[in-house]
Amino acid sequence: MATEVGHRDPYIGEKRRFLRNGHGVYIYENGFFRYEGQWKNGRKHGHGKLVMKDGSYYEGQFVNGEIQGYGYRYYAVSHCKYSGQFYRGEANGKGKMCYRDGSLYEGDWKENKKEGIGTMKYRDSQLFQGAYHQNRRHGMGTMVYVNGDKYHGDWINDRRQGHGTLQMHDGTVYEGQFLNDLIHGQGRMTHASGMAYDGLWSNGAPVTAAAKIIVVTDEKVLDVPQGSNFSIRVECRDEEDEIVQDQGRELQIMAGFKYHKPKEGSALFDMIEDVDDKPIVTPFGYDIVPYPLSEALTEEEDSAEGEDDKKDEEEEGDEEDHEEHDEQHDDLDSEKPSDSLDGLYSFYILKYTQEAEEIQDKGAIPLLPPLPSRRTLDGVYQWTELKLPPAPPMYRPFVIMDGGVKKTKSKPKLDNEDVHGESSNSEDETADSCGRVHSRKSKTSAIDEASARIGEYVIMVQDVTNPPFLGKKLDPAFILVKVTKPKKVKKEKEKQPKWDTQKHIARSLFRSADGSS
Repeated sequence: MATEVGHRDPYIGEKRRFLRNGHGVYIYENGFFRYEGQWKNGRKHGHGKLVMKDGSYYEGQFVNGEIQGYGYRYYAVSHCKYSGQFYRGEANGKGKMCYRDGSLYEGDWKENKKEGIGTMKYRDSQLFQGAYHQNRRHGMGTMVYVNGDKYHGDWINDRRQGHGTLQMHDGTVYEGQFLNDLIHGQGRMTHASGMAYDGLWSNGAPVTAAAKIIVVTDEKVLDVPQGSNFSIRVECRDEEDEIVQDQGRELQIMAGFKYHKPKEGSALFDMIEDVDDKPIVTPFGYDIVPYPLSEALTEEEDSAEGEDDKKDEEEEGDEEDHEEHDEQHDDLDSEKPSDSLDGLYSFYILKYTQEAEEIQDKGAIPLLPPLPSRRTLDGVYQWTELKLPPAPPMYRPFVIMDGGVKKTKSKPKLDNEDVHGESSNSEDETADSCGRVHSRKSKTSAIDEASARIGEYVIMVQDVTNPPFLGKKLDPAFILVKVTKPKKVKKEKEKQPKWDTQKHIARSLFRSADGSS
């Protein structure tokens, strides 16, 4: 007897004229798809939900059997979620895609790919707004990176390429050409430090990058007469020894004197071992420690201070207690430095003198504050009117050279002794007819008091650009300065007219004749 096998209809729902019309459920023969929703003339039409066996599904509009219109799509494999417009089963038009890692794209789509204008918010807070082509950033767009950098410009195949502006999180701004996501071509960078470079770039670096600082001088050793001012010119050059036209590189100049290490067991040995400041290595075969360096005020600064002083005097003259105010003002001046470098140095010496014993016990080295840093113009800067002032009291290299602390304590230095141990106020005494004694200070001792002692010093110029330009600082430049005895200038005697006896007799006769008449 034959067994009859029942045939199950894959569709359950409304029909009209033997065609699926209205609401119904259809299970496809392959068992992978299942549709539930609206039907029209045997085709999916209207709102419905198409579920796949792997867990993916689409819910939204259908037109004549195709996914078309607005809908929502979930992808089980990638866990992506798309909501927006569809055309013939693919994402087309405006839509939003939420990715598995939390990134979100909202914008234009074509054939299931990002195409047109859109905004991409990445999981790590990066953000892109601009043009897309074939799922890649392509055209004009703006990218905000996770570190705060911001780029606005041209993109090709998901890379920065063409003209653009990059604003970095530290304030650095570059405007110019890019290639393969790197700075490449003509462009200008204004660095966060204030330095600027305008020129050609290659793979993220300037084509003519500065590699060294050069002190421009005709002699290896600069001879400076004691008490005289001197100038230092430096240039930033590349490996080919050509000047680099960068702007605003920050340079610091300082002076140093040869470091003399005290002998073990000496009173000064333990004192220096406790000091944090380490000697500076030089290319001259010995190390140095800082020495004061000052710079004369320019005419503009000097005149500006003069105008300010004059204005202050006029205002004080209107007050009734003018004299009392001046006395108080003088007391305050003794406690705070003036604006000039000479005033700063005098203040420092005064404070040191008041606390000499305390500073000596701590092993401190009182020095002038460093000179203000200067910025290059077209890769060049020149210091003018530099001067080496006298060393501060108890300047260690000189103390060691002169015999150490023990010798200094056993024989206190007198007010009229200089660093050499000689009288700095040597005077020539003369008496007038009334018995009063007059003295005249030696010119040589006066120079010694106001200047550095004769000897060899080192001038160092270092790159203090902060932050360093492109993460690199230039190596410092050095030059030797030899302070020598000032040359004696012979004064030429004024030529007196020769004695003419005949003219003298004639003049006397003329006067006699004139008087007799």
